[in-house]
Amino acid sequence: LAAGLAIILLNGSDSGVFALYITFLFLFVYSSKDEKKLAVFSEMLLIFSVINTAIAAINRLRPTLFSFHGFLGDILMEIPVAVFVLALAIALFIYAKRSLKKGSDINPGFKRYAGSLSVAVTFLAAAVLIILIMVNTRLGGTLPLIGRNPFFIFDGAWGTKRSIDWTVGLRNWWYADTLHKILGVGPDCFWFHAAENEELSLAIWRAFGESRLTNAHCEILTILVNTGIVGVAAFLFLVISFFRVFAPKLKENPKYLMFVLPMVMYLSNNMISFQQLMNTPLLFALMGTGASALVKER
Repeated sequence: LAAGLAIILLNGSDSGVFALYITFLFLFVYSSKDEKKLAVFSEMLLIFSVINTAIAAINRLRPTLFSFHGFLGDILMEIPVAVFVLALAIALFIYAKRSLKKGSDINPGFKRYAGSLSVAVTFLAAAVLIILIMVNTRLGGTLPLIGRNPFFIFDGAWGTKRSIDWTVGLRNWWYADTLHKILGVGPDCFWFHAAENEELSLAIWRAFGESRLTNAHCEILTILVNTGIVGVAAFLFLVISFFRVFAPKLKENPKYLMFVLPMVMYLSNNMISFQQLMNTPLLFALMGTGASALVKER
């Protein structure tokens, strides 16, 4: 666990750090109503925060040691942020361990509101960030304090050029005729369809040179272009059906977490990333294994 968390923090992937946050958020919501689960979660968060603080300290002492950097990872490597997360983890760890003692229990208010409040704060923070990016970009990067921070200027370099990926992806679908909007331009045909459009091919060339853009760095957008509205509908049907089947089971038996959690991690990563040979086949294998476990249980 410690090695895996360290790798995520050190590889400079914003989508990896984002997926890690969503994973911890999901686990906190899942464990916030049960003393034993909360204690286990607090241990995981403490391990993460200790590793993050150590990396932040090393980065402060040797700024050139780490080769890969991303906006979210760099924020975590700031000493004040790392210390705050560590303090939060220690406080939760102490609270969870005390709640496990005989005759003790999690505060009813904590059980009722902690999970939903953490989700609400996440959505609020995301909304504030989006508004700040939109306003600061429109004002030409002149907002106080954050104005010249690249994260708050939505231009061609934003999000390691995800702004280009998403714009090209949307236009790639929009420029298709009605039939191909519905059925898509064909599996793995994202690049070929974009290359036929002079505007899109020029935008790709300016951003990536001779490299080919084979996806929109967002799985939903990529599916929309390749397999159209029908493909997106099928994908969403699969995901929604999965959660409708497994979410109730998760309340009954914690073993189903091994199937639900990978789906949460996959979706949170791939909504700002893309399918890969190492994760997509594994996801479907886990879904199949989970379905088999359900059938055997019946």
